[in-house]
Amino acid sequence: MVLSKGHPICLSGSATFLGRSVPISDLDFCEYYPSPIVSMPPLIAERIGVSLDKLLVRVNWNEERFLAPFDGLQAALERLANDSVTHVKLDFLWQVPTFGMMPTTSMILKINGNFDGVALARSQVHQEAVICRGDPPRDVFGILEISSYLEFLRKEVSKYLASGRGRGRGGGSADSLKAMKRALSLLLLIGAEQDHELHTELEALIEDLASPAFEGIVVEKRLSELSELAEHVDPKFNRDARADLDRLKLGFKDIIPNDEVRELVLRGASESASALEGIIEGLFATAKGSAQ
Repeated sequence: MVLSKGHPICLSGSATFLGRSVPISDLDFCEYYPSPIVSMPPLIAERIGVSLDKLLVRVNWNEERFLAPFDGLQAALERLANDSVTHVKLDFLWQVPTFGMMPTTSMILKINGNFDGVALARSQVHQEAVICRGDPPRDVFGILEISSYLEFLRKEVSKYLASGRGRGRGGGSADSLKAMKRALSLLLLIGAEQDHELHTELEALIEDLASPAFEGIVVEKRLSELSELAEHVDPKFNRDARADLDRLKLGFKDIIPNDEVRELVLRGASESASALEGIIEGLFATAKGSAQ
């Protein structure tokens, strides 16, 4: 999934802060790439059409997008070494042990030797769990870093809450779940669970995220993303990839919710996220008032 094992590699996502095992629809990796840009093209080329268990499907950089079987990518990679590139995004179909086929993204952040650069804005360090090279590659505890992340989560809650209301028939959509996760991450980060009553409510919501009903909706999203990626699989792997996807769908058929349950759960997620947003805005207003 990654280009070089010598670089810091992180598992990315807001759920990394929940401290709990919750269903996921995809995997996101972040690789900090301080090596010279000229070393990147051959590493990307090595991952094209390698095997079905780690199948590269999409490559993106500088608004250019390439799909398997990647006609024209080789020539573009030759230009990549001379481009002003801040990040490269790789999308895979990955056969994850225990979990099966997962939509997987690897965001390659081109940075300098001091671990600095505009690419850092593409990932939030507080959403990264380091899985290679040990220490977090960026400052986690700086005041500016924490305040920036809190503001990021606050905006994400509002964005996904509004999006969820706009897309869902019953007042919520999968974006409502994203809003709820980000709200929980924010409140846990600032220690809001130290309030006993609020702690009980937050624990209940985190437990909800691990419930069969929520899992079914997450699985639906996972299967939808996999189907979209499968549309662009290299033809020589197409039949096997679709067969694997069909087997995965069959294995999950009993946990996919019906329309009534789906609407109920997503409406509940939207209402919960809205209530959490109210708490968050109140806390931000109080903090702003205290600072004046």
